[in-house]
This record gives sequence, structure tokens and C-alpha cells, in this order.
Amino acid sequence: MLRSPGGDRRMRLEHHVAVSTVISAALFAVLKSWQVAVSSFLAGVFIDLDHFLDVFVEYKTGFTLREFFDICHNGRLERLRLVLHSWELVPLLAAATLVSGSNPWVMGIAFGIAQHLVCDQFYNRPVPLAYFMIWRWRQGFLPDKMFNEFGKGAATVGQESTDVQGNN
Repeated sequence: MLRSPGGDRRMRLEHHVAVSTVISAALFAVLKSWQVAVSSFLAGVFIDLDHFLDVFVEYKTGFTLREFFDICHNGRLERLRLVLHSWELVPLLAAATLVSGSNPWVMGIAFGIAQHLVCDQFYNRPVPLAYFMIWRWRQGFLPDKMFNEFGKGAATVGQESTDVQGNN
């Protein structure tokens, strides 16, 4: 099981780099396409750039990289939009892959985003629909709506969760 220093169970940058490396190597071994492998790796890691958007929207002023990670890992965001963390993107990217004649770059992006979401869904332990953009929008993008059902240690950005009864 992937655990971060301190024992919390959630995906962090180093975990996404490791998983994306393995998945991309497997894709290269099977498909013999460096374009699929590279784009899968890049999408699997850089999907997390949407966290920068969330921090920027709330904090509006400049922040250091250290402050960014502190904000994210300590749950100091009032809203989690996470525009790229969306299961709705996966079928759209699959369709784009087909329409593009199996363009290896598009295919790799689809694989990268899908594997990232699978990891986040499993390791971050959100409520089942948390990685659907439409569901998050209907919940007001509130972190406690995304990560309250399964107890502590869930949120992608370090938000401590509570269970259904409101206990930690």
C-alpha cells in the first residue's frame, strides 16, 4: 500500500510519478509507441496542475511552491474544483482517440488521466462520485462533501475527513 511519510493513506506526487512510470513502461512494452508512453506519463502526473488553479482562485496572490503544498496537504482550500480530475473526461478522450484514428498522443493522455483517477479513487477514499465534475459542482465543490463518507485520511489535497456521523 502506498503511504506517505507520517503514515497517511493518500496519493501524492511521488506516488503518481511511480505509478505513471510503471503504466507508461507497460504501455510501451505492449504498444511499442513512445508517444503513448510519454503522453501517458505526462498526463498521469501533470493532471495535478489543476490544484494550482484551485489555490490561485482562493488565494489570488502569489504563493511559493512550499506554500502551495502546505495549502494542499493541510486541507486549506474551501473549494475543490479540480477541473482535470473528472471521470467525464475519460470517455471523451476515448472518443477523441477513436475519432483521431488512434492518435498516440491522445491515446496516451486518455490512459494517463484514467490511471491517475483510478489511483486517486482507490487511495484517497473519496465518496464514490467525488471524481465526477458534475457531482462536485452540484455539491458546491465542498471538500467535506467529497471526502466525508469513509473517515480520516482521504482527501487528495490533505483534507482531514469525518465519517457520516461527523466523528473524526
